[in-house]
Amino acid sequence: FMLTVSLLGFGSAFPSGAIEDSCNNLLPGHGVSFQPSNPGYTIEVREISQGVYNVKLSGPAFKGYIMQAFKDDGTTATGKFTTTGTNDKVICHGTGVTHTSATPKEQVNVQWQGTQVSFKATVVQNYSTVFGNIVSGQFIA
Repeated sequence: FMLTVSLLGFGSAFPSGAIEDSCNNLLPGHGVSFQPSNPGYTIEVREISQGVYNVKLSGPAFKGYIMQAFKDDGTTATGKFTTTGTNDKVICHGTGVTHTSATPKEQVNVQWQGTQVSFKATVVQNYSTVFGNIVSGQFIA
């Protein structure tokens, strides 16, 4: 299967996670432009039971993130995230997930269930260093 993911990491502006206003556009609101290249952030998806997937974001240390699943039209949010611990929280009426602490991390694991989607995210290493449009392809559950 293929997967499209965009990841968003946040700096000190939202140390306890992204706000609902970040849903759908995945912008951190820091007023800075995206960096021109991805320094190595990746998304891995693995089925853990029928229709339930582990979604892993990893790469160089980052302080936060936001990730959301969209239908293949790229604009309609869909599916449902669940967290596997206290370091993440579900937002965007279940279709998004974000951090709960600005403590540096190199990996995030969350669970997702749904049908045909693309994951989108933006990673922010710190307040002024933002990596957007990280995409891994379309995923059909």
